[in-house]
Parts: sequence; C-alpha cells; structure tokens
Amino acid sequence: MLWWTILKLKSQDPDERMRSIEELGRIEGRRAADALASVLQDENWEIRAAAIRALISRGDPRGPSYLTQLLGSRWNTKAADLFVSIGHQGVEPLVAAVSRQNFTGLRTIDY
Repeated sequence: MLWWTILKLKSQDPDERMRSIEELGRIEGRRAADALASVLQDENWEIRAAAIRALISRGDPRGPSYLTQLLGSRWNTKAADLFVSIGHQGVEPLVAAVSRQNFTGLRTIDY
C-alpha cells in the first residue's frame, strides 16, 4: 500500500523512515518519487542521503540537484562524500554545480 509507505515517512523513528525510503525506492511512479523528494529536508543526514540515492537510482533529477545545493553548506563534507560514493551518476551534476558557483570549501589535489 503506497499510501501507508508514504505515511511512514513522517514517523519519529528514523529506522521506520529509512525502511519507508527503501520501499519507495523499489516502487515505480511519480507519487513514490515525490514522496522520496519530500524527505530531502529531513534533519537526519542518513535519511537525506538514502532519499538522494533512491532518487538518483530512478533517474530523478531532484536527487543530484538537491545534492549539489548541499555543497558549500554545513553538509558540504557529507555531500561531497556522497557524490564520490555514487560514482559516475554524480559527475555531471557535480561539474555543473562547481561551474555555477564559487565553493571556497573545495580544494584541488595535486597528483
């Protein structure tokens, strides 16, 4: 039942919210994707990261778009780590974000 899974996203229990995100990640359709996008502002980083990953895995542009917005914020390090962990799916949005904005927190690495 999709409505029940969506309702569980509002649970106070982060484990319940995480299970709901995992379920929604396996459900096709706009309503499930919209529900995943609704938790991108969750106070728990793990919940946010799971929603971002689920959106990226379904090809929804809201996942990488939101992740690029986190660069330069208090979530900068975690967002950068998540970009690295998602691999090639994160390269294009990251390049676009860096070219649009000045990130003083980013540095170059000499090889």
